[in-house]
Amino acid sequence: MSSYGIHLLCLLTLFVWCRCDRCVSPLLLTPFLDAGNITAALEVSKVTDSKGIVPKSFSGFITTDRKARNHLFFWFFPSSNDTNAPLMIWLNGGPTVSSMFGLFYENGPIRTITHTNGSISYERRPVSWADPFSMLYIDNPVGTGFSYSETNSSKTTQDGYSEELYLFIEQFYLMFPVYYTRELYIGGQSYAGKYVPAFAHQIHTRILEGTSKIPLTGIYLGGPYFDPLIQSAEFCEYYYSLGAISHSKLQKCKKNVFNLDIMVSTGNIHTLEYSELFRMAFSKTVPGSRDNYVTSQYPDYNSVEDLMRTESMKTMLHTCNLVYNVGNTVLKYKFKDDLLVGTKAKMAVLMNRYKILLYTGDYDGIITSPMVEAALMTTPWKTLWKLGDKLKGFYVQVGQFCRVVIHQAGHQTPHDQPESTLDMMIQFVQHGCIREVTEGA
Repeated sequence: MSSYGIHLLCLLTLFVWCRCDRCVSPLLLTPFLDAGNITAALEVSKVTDSKGIVPKSFSGFITTDRKARNHLFFWFFPSSNDTNAPLMIWLNGGPTVSSMFGLFYENGPIRTITHTNGSISYERRPVSWADPFSMLYIDNPVGTGFSYSETNSSKTTQDGYSEELYLFIEQFYLMFPVYYTRELYIGGQSYAGKYVPAFAHQIHTRILEGTSKIPLTGIYLGGPYFDPLIQSAEFCEYYYSLGAISHSKLQKCKKNVFNLDIMVSTGNIHTLEYSELFRMAFSKTVPGSRDNYVTSQYPDYNSVEDLMRTESMKTMLHTCNLVYNVGNTVLKYKFKDDLLVGTKAKMAVLMNRYKILLYTGDYDGIITSPMVEAALMTTPWKTLWKLGDKLKGFYVQVGQFCRVVIHQAGHQTPHDQPESTLDMMIQFVQHGCIREVTEGA
């Protein structure tokens, strides 16, 4: 398309978004950025909440594969407290769980409310990461949440989705160039143990090549799945130690993981479907909810999905005619070749240069603390983290690496312990790890 054509397209898009009460098509921001119309991109991507509940924010789509016409959706909240705040990227895992779930259920500035009549709305969250930090939530990979492909070309390998995330962040900095002067932290939870190190490694490689000035400072991972076979081997050991499963079920679980290991080493892993791989890696013999094995509390995925499907939300977020899914089951099964591929080697490279935080909840029954320890192996344990008489968790720091276990929290750690996780994040940014401690153990 010619320069004139791009400018005309931007003008037409701007007219539609500024003059219509209902949006017509998803807001694609890349044409504005290509034309250098940054002011227009910022204007049309503003989120306007008629209720006055949602703080200043921006949302829209950035094109990450022009040939396949792939578009990643984002919702960005500049810090409400500090104009110099670091930029924090949040990615949920799954794979294919929308990061809007993390926004509403875990650490964003708003959360869902289910009323007595069954209707869903939202309110401000009293403890939010979007106060001290500028929070950027991205539906990753394409095909997750509102992110979509016009050619059904979602990327389901580390090279694929990390490349699209890199192309996304390059364009994001065109829209918000002031963040070149702020620290960048990339993080998330669970399967983001794949997304985040792969994405950060993409940035790191380009920094070394001299082709990127993105100010990557560190990564943070909650309940991360980053060394599949080692972590899966510890999965049932944990439940056996709690007395939650029998010895025979423990042996069955170990056999599953052993067979997986053999299939990987012999190259026969491709003969299994995703569902069978997942069943073998995470035995279904474990009772109850694994998000928090003490409370048996299941995450409220439905309320997030119901809210994001309302016409008012779709208009406010410029997503228009798209259908929102908090999880994409069809796409998840395409991650078969990625499921057992680890990121520990990439993590080792990143540890030499950037701050790293790994945290888990001690009630997390999906990615348990022993699973993370097994992947780390040589981590020395541990120092008590207390505030007065209250135990907040445990931590250890080695160089730029920080490991924290949050007390009385499950897999959705920020939801279960909002104050402790926010305190942890602030201390990680300011000091590299926990500083408010009582020595022990």
